[in-house]
Amino acid sequence: MNKKPKLSELTLREKISQTAMLSQNAVFDNFTKSESAVKYIADNPIGTFHAMGAGNFGEIHMVDGVAQGFKEKDYAKKYHEWMLELNGASKVPLLIASDCEGGMGFPFPQMTSVTTAGGLGATDDEALAYKKGYQIAKEATYAGLNWLWGPPADLVGRLMYVMINRGYGDGIELNKKMVTAEIKGMQDAGVAATLKHFPGPGTADYRDAHGSVTINPASLEEWEKNQGAIYQAAIDAGVYSVMVGHNAFPAVDDSKIGNVYVPSTLSEKVVTGLLKEKMGFDGVVVTDGIGMRGLSLMYEDRDELHKALIKAGNDVILSVRDIEHYLEMMEEAVLSGEIPESRIDDACQRVLNMKEKLGLFTDEPAEVKDLPEELVAETRRLNREIAEKSMTLICDNDKKIPLSKDKIKKIIVFCPGYDDNVVNRVREVFTREFTARGVEKVEVRHYIDDTKPYEGIDLIPLVEEYDLLIYAPYLPHGWGNSFIGESFRTLAFSMRSGKKKSIAISLGSPYLYFDYFQQADTYINLYSPIEESLVAVVKGLYGELEFTGKNQFELIPDFAK
Repeated sequence: MNKKPKLSELTLREKISQTAMLSQNAVFDNFTKSESAVKYIADNPIGTFHAMGAGNFGEIHMVDGVAQGFKEKDYAKKYHEWMLELNGASKVPLLIASDCEGGMGFPFPQMTSVTTAGGLGATDDEALAYKKGYQIAKEATYAGLNWLWGPPADLVGRLMYVMINRGYGDGIELNKKMVTAEIKGMQDAGVAATLKHFPGPGTADYRDAHGSVTINPASLEEWEKNQGAIYQAAIDAGVYSVMVGHNAFPAVDDSKIGNVYVPSTLSEKVVTGLLKEKMGFDGVVVTDGIGMRGLSLMYEDRDELHKALIKAGNDVILSVRDIEHYLEMMEEAVLSGEIPESRIDDACQRVLNMKEKLGLFTDEPAEVKDLPEELVAETRRLNREIAEKSMTLICDNDKKIPLSKDKIKKIIVFCPGYDDNVVNRVREVFTREFTARGVEKVEVRHYIDDTKPYEGIDLIPLVEEYDLLIYAPYLPHGWGNSFIGESFRTLAFSMRSGKKKSIAISLGSPYLYFDYFQQADTYINLYSPIEESLVAVVKGLYGELEFTGKNQFELIPDFAK
């Protein structure tokens, strides 16, 4: 375990095991086959463990005696101890992998959530991108993680709602410098970064691969000048892994399965021909989640799907639920000649090489440390800096900013959207921050008024009572590209009265300016509803901070295109 094995030292099944990623949930599901998670992994070797964090244990609080009684203050340490226990059952050290776009705060509550890539792009500061990557990775290591799926390198567009704020902006050069800086930060911290979701979904298809195969309609020449140039820059900069998305790329592979273009994850022309051979990527290729509907509906037989993914050139499958069956099935496919052993050798070698880069083959005993308070404090300080530099003033036509402390004594805030947690955070932060600046009454509502029928909404009484009306809608990535129900109702009536007293602040999608607020006199893109951003925008409204964020998105589409 303490030295990098040669392929000749591994059995065929052990080599196959390096292509398999086991999810945390699958470990729990397979307890019926094994008396413990440790024994299950010892009996069924894997290369990678999909870590979902201490916060995802749900009702299961007992895993080999380690997970029992988790307390918020020691989530990360306990989880790291569990990872070491699982690792000890493995002949080859495990990659411990997880998603990371929002920071480590969701799986480990004592860690931090970070601002979006859209907000980071608004700073136009690659030094901050490096620091963000570094801080996320350093926090991850304290939970025992060594492989993170991020950052995305996909170009964004208003139709691609699943990518809203997951990209730094529309510009090619901006994306190249920011993504390479963030990757370098992660890998300098000792964690493998992942470029995703190759070859990119394109900006013309509004669909989401969680629901269907999306299509990138670009020609190969166009792609190489735009999206492909971003990927090539990151590959040339030494990114350790690339995640392939379930988006079709007909310019490279126009074959179909039934009526549907083949997703890139199943395309040897895309994965092997384009990514590995033409672009020279020699690291680990991992699939996007194979449970996503854009891929899972392509094959009714899961075995055939697994084999097709490996044949296409993917090195790691995210995630395999029944490892025992997978190992047996893949071994049989190799021995029968259906899959060349050379393909397994290539995948295994790439995984071993990445593990070596991460220093997993050492004789040094692992040491589990408490999460340093100064590390979390530094990430939060970085969040504040990004938040303060990213907030973007799109317009202030009638010069409402800075607000007058003498005139603004009553403020009402409307937060249409689909996340009650965001509304509660806005209520807490805005009430605290505005009150500290002399505001006597701060009211935060989800909608204008959900007690009256549609035609009964009347803003006039609110305009008469309050000195300032703030509309702060939240539309994050993956939640559709529009508002419905009460959220749409609030926006449909916004500013019908009291326009001169109104300010709009998008807490998520930057595209809401064109969609709902182009007639607003004062509009701000905030990119994220994290506390640091909410505090920063209040400071900006009172002139305590300058609005220095640069708009990196095409807010008003060119319909002539």
